Amino acid sequence: MYFKCTKHGTQGFQEMCSHLFKKIKDLEYPKIYTLPIWDLKVCKDCYEKHAIHKLEDLKDLFFCDLPEMEVSQAIKIEKRTYPIYEKIDRQIYCLECINEARLHQARKDGNKEPFTPYEKTLIYKDKPKIDELKALLKSKFTFKKVWVDELGLELSSCLIVPGSISYPLKVIIHHIEDQYTQNRILDTIDSFLKSKKLKQRVVFFYKEYVFESGNNAFQKGKEVLLRKEEYLD
Repeated sequence: MYFKCTKHGTQGFQEMCSHLFKKIKDLEYPKIYTLPIWDLKVCKDCYEKHAIHKLEDLKDLFFCDLPEMEVSQAIKIEKRTYPIYEKIDRQIYCLECINEARLHQARKDGNKEPFTPYEKTLIYKDKPKIDELKALLKSKFTFKKVWVDELGLELSSCLIVPGSISYPLKVIIHHIEDQYTQNRILDTIDSFLKSKKLKQRVVFFYKEYVFESGNNAFQKGKEVLLRKEEYLD
């Protein structure tokens, strides 16, 4: 499941107690506990207040496991956990916002960074700049448009995906195979990003779009990657 973050765009999210939500929003990342079955993250106070330690035998189970159990067993487990879930004041928060708190706390504590951070890349909140880059590329190069019957829409062969704290901006291009044009595109992208002081990016050149019919009526097929160029400094 996903939700729309004003800073990072469409992202996965984590449900947590309101106390933990407030701390993470303030870029704190304390020790986190989990209410089994519901994968609800809670602070130490909620963990102790609701005696969640008594559910240790359920720590490896999730809600999706219940339908696979005997009905009587599933009902017992739900009765042990759901009342606690209902009592806790809950919030949801963007996974990339959580990653920012993890990184901030690790640096504050002098610990190793939990992942490679990308702090010089265009993210969702930079949408006007991303749109500017897209317009610049389309003004200088011809990108093939591909009609997809299954979707009932036309796709451009130039796609720009905003970056975030845990991954860089991605530019994904199909149907441009000659290296000379690819190099010109790379130069245009890098010149633009350099002017914005947000230079981290990954550019993919694929041979062509591949579409297949699947269980969901439509899905991307296996595509041929011609070239991948990274600038991550």
